[in-house]
Parts: sequence; C-alpha cells; structure tokens
Amino acid sequence: MSKKPSQMVQVKVRMREDLRRKIEHAAQKNGLTINAEILRRLDQSFGIADSLAPLEQAIGALRSNVEALGSRVEALGPRVEASERLQRELAASREAWVLRHKDQT
Repeated sequence: MSKKPSQMVQVKVRMREDLRRKIEHAAQKNGLTINAEILRRLDQSFGIADSLAPLEQAIGALRSNVEALGSRVEALGPRVEASERLQRELAASREAWVLRHKDQT
C-alpha cells in the first residue's frame, strides 16, 4: 500500500557518534528534538540544492562568455602587435624628423 507524501514514516539511520552529538547539541540549542533537528536540516538541504540550480546555469553562461572573450582576445593579438610596431616606427620617424629639423632652426 502506497503512503501519502505527508504521512510520517520511521527510518533507521546509522551515523558516527560524533555526528549524533553535533545534531544533539544543535537540537538543544534550537529547542528541538533530535528528530526535528534532523528533519529541519534535511529539508533545508533540499532547498539549498534547488536554489543552486539557477546559479549553476548562470555560471555555465559566464564560462561560455569568458571562453568567447578569450577567443576574441586571441584574435586581437596580431592587431595589437601590428599597432605596437607602428607606434615604434612612428616614434622613430618623429625622432628622426626632430633631429633633421633641429639643425635648421
């Protein structure tokens, strides 16, 4: 016979003693029974997992954008090198012009 989703069922769980103590301490601190503390934490963990899905999608989109930008930056490499070479040539030409016209003044 199938049980209703809202029906409480008993589950036996094995855990390390140190973990049981942590749960017991947290339950006392929160004014709950050990069972209620375990249920609260389990329920919370599913909420966290559900809220991470949109973040994971956003991270995937950001990774794609970063990869695309990386490709564009790589494509700019030769243009940057050419621009730097032209700037050096211009500076050398300017210096040569100044030296030639320095004597004429």
